[in-house]
Amino acid sequence: MQRHKIMAILLGTTIIFGLTPAVMALEAHDKIQGPISDPKKVTQKCLECHAESAQEVMQTQHWNWQQQQVVNNKEQLYGKRNAMTNFGIAVDGNWPHCTRCHIGYGWENASFDFKEPNNIDCLVCHDTTGTYEKAKRGAGLPKGYTEWRERGKPVDLLYVARNAGKPNKKTCGACHFGGCGAARVKHGDLDPSFAGPPLEIDIHMAADGANFDCQKCHYPEEKHNIMGHYMAPSAEGTYQSGCVECHSEKPHELKILNTHYEAVSCQTCHVPNFARQYPAKTDWDWSTPELETAKEGRYGKIIPVKGVGGFKWKKNMTPLYEWYNGSELAYIRGDVIDPDTVTALNKPVGSKDDKHSKIFPFKIHRAKQIYDTKYKTIITPFIEKEGETAFWKTYDWDAAAKKGMAATGLRFSGNYDFTNTIMYWRINHGVVPGDKALDCLECHGSHGRMDWEYLGYEGDPWKIPGISRAPHEFQ
Repeated sequence: MQRHKIMAILLGTTIIFGLTPAVMALEAHDKIQGPISDPKKVTQKCLECHAESAQEVMQTQHWNWQQQQVVNNKEQLYGKRNAMTNFGIAVDGNWPHCTRCHIGYGWENASFDFKEPNNIDCLVCHDTTGTYEKAKRGAGLPKGYTEWRERGKPVDLLYVARNAGKPNKKTCGACHFGGCGAARVKHGDLDPSFAGPPLEIDIHMAADGANFDCQKCHYPEEKHNIMGHYMAPSAEGTYQSGCVECHSEKPHELKILNTHYEAVSCQTCHVPNFARQYPAKTDWDWSTPELETAKEGRYGKIIPVKGVGGFKWKKNMTPLYEWYNGSELAYIRGDVIDPDTVTALNKPVGSKDDKHSKIFPFKIHRAKQIYDTKYKTIITPFIEKEGETAFWKTYDWDAAAKKGMAATGLRFSGNYDFTNTIMYWRINHGVVPGDKALDCLECHGSHGRMDWEYLGYEGDPWKIPGISRAPHEFQ
């Protein structure tokens, strides 16, 4: 016993009667009493032993859906809560559906209390049973505990609570392998194939590879504050530091490959394509909701869907390559646009002459979406399927625009049309084995994938000696 106590002190861990804290926690979870009919009662039970966790969670971007970061070259609050997209468009006014993936309970309108600990959903991250599921339009509440009844049995809260544990790929993937109601809508480099991927999908997450769970790279920088997230462009962990923490800045035997790191991100060579197993959506035409569901349609073609618009899906895509220095520009609600040009709702910042920039791979998502023809601002419509003016119920853009703009506090003239927009989604996941990474000629050959002029060069820098920031320079 004394030896156990000494080891506990040395390791900074408490061990009682030979049991580790993890084992003790599992035994404590097993003693939770039921039945439990209210999800918030689970949170109350969790906080009896983990009181500090609530305050930690409520400081994070996972909870607040925004954080202080550099956007449009200035520090400001930015994130899912106030971002504009061209797939879900806006969270405000569409809460019950969008907030399905929030780590809280009941964010159904603007009055949601972000300071109430009992609103935290502990189970969505700590479920180990694979049975926990959020209601599709339940504002974050689990299946079976909202007025919106869905097929199948309600979540057994007691069973899930008794088996709470560390997050795993499937736990994180419940939200992050999909987006906007379906898998593959947003990312392109995250989809259900990452729940247990083979080596050719992702060498880090494959069981016969490194077998990482998500928190191996997306670890809590501070307690419960997870590193790396798409709607935080300037956050550390999604730029470059995550790779070099394990691999260093010079992981290759060949010097020429190591010097590429000065101007080329690791992802550019080691994620040569994306959407390998599942197709990813690349285009959404919101202007055609009256179209019937297509009877035919394959990847790369617009597929009209009744009430939604036209979709385009693709597989095994080559990324678009852009200079990126860790920050971005973004369309802020109410910004005036030129409707005759393509509006970038977000765009990476960087250039060949910026020493902090590297060439990164991106997925592009294009859309044709509604805007106000008088004020020349992009409209935030009320899309939800429930409600008298919900677009996906009435297909009435005018009514949906009035209610949605009121929810986001923007003026609406009553006149609208459709304009083209674009979004950039950074490709980080899907690292292939080394022998499958890009070789020299795939970028620098006569049929190379790089658009060197678009990237600021006069031509392939391999063939033009003396150009600064050329990836081939290694002397």
